[in-house]
Amino acid sequence: CFDDEFDEWYFCKLDPFWDSKIKIPYHDPTNHKIRTFHPDFIFWLKKGTQVKILFVDPKGGAHTHYQHKLAGYQQLFEDNGTPVVTDHDGFQISVHLAFWCGAVPQVSGQPSGVRKYWKDSIQDLVNSLKT
Repeated sequence: CFDDEFDEWYFCKLDPFWDSKIKIPYHDPTNHKIRTFHPDFIFWLKKGTQVKILFVDPKGGAHTHYQHKLAGYQQLFEDNGTPVVTDHDGFQISVHLAFWCGAVPQVSGQPSGVRKYWKDSIQDLVNSLKT
């Protein structure tokens, strides 16, 4: 799927110990603390001069803390629900987030404002990154 849409793409599983600098801060209102969110996977996807960095974190629909992690991501990387594009050395870079659930009922059961972040197939991930 990625080969059809991107010139180059790379993937890795993140390890919080080795990749400790890759994190997204968020506010945990229950404990009144700033915590860090470490996504499990990262994709680098390039098409022409566009580079998309995609963080993917597996979740079940019962996990409620995803909302706070999503809010932290949105605060850093989005403007009114749209990923911010940063120009760097001739490339337009944007950061994206997806929660992987692998089950359609979990996606459809999410509030409409956050449903776009829940993915249940590779094709759904690819479609969400098309410009």
